[in-house]
Amino acid sequence: MAITIVFTQLCVLMTFLLLGFFTKKKGYIHDIGVKDLSWIVINIGNPCQILSSVLNTDVVSDKGPIIEMFIVSILTYGTLMVIGLFMGVLVRAPKHERKVYNMMTVFGNLGFVGLPLVQAVYGAGAVLYVVDFILVYNILMFSYGTFVLRPEDGEKNSGLLKNLMNPGFIASIVTIIFFFFDIRLPAYFQSVTLYGGEIVVALAIFTIGANLADLKMKEVVNDPHVWSFIVIRQMILPVCFLLVLKLFIHDTVLLGTYAVVLSVPVGNVVSMVANKNGLDVRTITKGTVLTTVLSVLTITFVTFFV
Repeated sequence: MAITIVFTQLCVLMTFLLLGFFTKKKGYIHDIGVKDLSWIVINIGNPCQILSSVLNTDVVSDKGPIIEMFIVSILTYGTLMVIGLFMGVLVRAPKHERKVYNMMTVFGNLGFVGLPLVQAVYGAGAVLYVVDFILVYNILMFSYGTFVLRPEDGEKNSGLLKNLMNPGFIASIVTIIFFFFDIRLPAYFQSVTLYGGEIVVALAIFTIGANLADLKMKEVVNDPHVWSFIVIRQMILPVCFLLVLKLFIHDTVLLGTYAVVLSVPVGNVVSMVANKNGLDVRTITKGTVLTTVLSVLTITFVTFFV
């Protein structure tokens, strides 16, 4: 069942990726247009998607397991951030690409692959576990992530506080407050965030496909650094993390959710932020495409250890 769901999600993803690829290849959209789409996704779509994760779900009375998973998510991402600092060295990537491997190590595709997969396999109750990870993910992406992927010409002058003041990070903080204090807004705001968040998947994958049009396919599959990354990040690390968690938690739903969250492919938001800031996204695009295509195998491999 899990394989079928992953395969379906990948087919949808690949459809929009191919649309972006051929649209750019045929010259119907140009570099400036791709950058503008990235801005829309980062500054409008993602904040709406973040807020919608709480505004369009029911109030949870027992927050014990949710808080427990929230702590696990903080520890997990903290560890991934440390490992990410050395991932570029481990895969012997060129020095200028190491911060890219750092980001690819930390940020997976939770929203498009992780969330629907967990919901379909483990039910709606497990979705809140994923939301825990999404909240931590977004806080880090729009603070640590935007700081690491800041524009090259702003490396000396751009401060952490300035990078924090963006729509995604602010939306993440508001979402946490709404969740723990059971705050709900009128239906109008629920609809706005729901519809605004729904643009993310199509546009994000579309822009990745457009960026792929600038690469030769031989470059995508012939990069040994990316293949080393896939083995370490998508297979070895998730299994190690899962085996450690099994020493403390024995709930199969929670463990299964954790396995999926850890083994999702590279998140398209990394490419969006890098592209918006005018950075080279070729390595990110290669990592996103290959980890997505291979996720049917890698996710299945990791969940075997639940």
